[in-house]
Amino acid sequence: MSSNNLKKHFFWKYAFIKDGLFSERGSFSYDGLMSAIRLFYAFMLYFVFLLFTKDLQKLASNYPNSPIWPIKLLHVFIRHEYVPYGIGLGLFLSTIIAVLFIEKRTTRIFVFLFYFLFVAYNSSYGKINHNYHHLVYLLFGLIFLPSKMNNNHLLKTKVVFSSIQLFILFTYSISGFWKLNKGLAQFFKDEESIFSVNSLSNHIAKRIMETNQDTLFGEWLINQPHLGFLLLLSAVYVELCSVFILFRPSIHRFWGISLILMHFNIYIFMGIGFTSPCIVLAFLFLTSPFADKKFNLRKTLTSLPLFGSIISSFLFFIQRKRKNIILFYDGECGVCNYFVQFLLKNKVRNISFAPIGGEHYQKTFSDETSYQEIDTIIIHDVNETKIRSQAIIRAISLSQSSLRFLAYFLALVPSEIADVLYIGFAKIRKRIIKNNSCNLLTHEQRQLFLN
Repeated sequence: MSSNNLKKHFFWKYAFIKDGLFSERGSFSYDGLMSAIRLFYAFMLYFVFLLFTKDLQKLASNYPNSPIWPIKLLHVFIRHEYVPYGIGLGLFLSTIIAVLFIEKRTTRIFVFLFYFLFVAYNSSYGKINHNYHHLVYLLFGLIFLPSKMNNNHLLKTKVVFSSIQLFILFTYSISGFWKLNKGLAQFFKDEESIFSVNSLSNHIAKRIMETNQDTLFGEWLINQPHLGFLLLLSAVYVELCSVFILFRPSIHRFWGISLILMHFNIYIFMGIGFTSPCIVLAFLFLTSPFADKKFNLRKTLTSLPLFGSIISSFLFFIQRKRKNIILFYDGECGVCNYFVQFLLKNKVRNISFAPIGGEHYQKTFSDETSYQEIDTIIIHDVNETKIRSQAIIRAISLSQSSLRFLAYFLALVPSEIADVLYIGFAKIRKRIIKNNSCNLLTHEQRQLFLN
């Protein structure tokens, strides 16, 4: 595995853009990450202690009526009343050893295996407890962290850790997509859905009646249906868009806090606890090794999925002083050259031009930053770098033609949607217009080209 190969990978190439996941902007440290993992396993000792004092004794006193396959296999060799104690003791000892020898993969394997057996035993009573699953995913992923002795261990560690983050985020996005899909189906059937103002209030009231248990603030929220409606839509948004924030390390901590608050709200309003997911989210995102050291409100707002590009464009449009704006384009692309000519004819303001891969491009972006495999036009200034649809919109907004008003309208389209159209067009652009034209430039126009 090498950075050059990853830069050509259809997925991981996006981690190398400016301010990206694997760019030089971060403070990623292998030793720092392993220390954080050591602390995480140390915290797990407290979690294991709770299992000893609460769940294990309860499990040992009741024979599992629906044992799943790992437990069936254990019962062949061990009497059922000893199984939960054996699992608990094995988890406790393996976790202690993992804390002491964190870089040894074998120790992490045993922690995963014993915790997996505990979850299997806990789920052998006819009901699956999803509260424990996030920790299973995390412990399994940590097995694949490389040793410091491995070649290119730092890059491999980044890929493994970010892959764990991606999987956890994907589970939330699937949950959000399911809620949205079901909500739309109910909406078109004229049934109560997530788009109904009283939806969450009615759901909480129904749960309180079914369980006959009061919650901390459930009854209060029932009488605040509009607040409940906003909380529900916010939860769907945070879940649905989770997968998009992987390559946006500037909002890792913000998104982790948002997901934890979502679980916290579920607990105080509905009485459903999500301890394990909150532990995983805190470790993966609140202590994310890719996250910025300092909180930046502007960067956080402009990185938000769906809304970030709109906020970013608005801030750009109202910016009075625009300096050192450079448009990097593919010099071998006919469409790109025609676009540059269009901007020149319409007397674009405060912008210079340079080819991607040229001398000025190499000076602007470091060796660890790469856009050449992404197939995009780039607009860069001192504040930020934008690609694809957002680069096109910003460039058009700088022209003196009436099309700049179209740019203001297009800026309302989230980049996640507009970029899909951009990518589709980029794949066929070289077949549409051949780069066989050579327009004569005026002296003033030639001054705008940096190479």
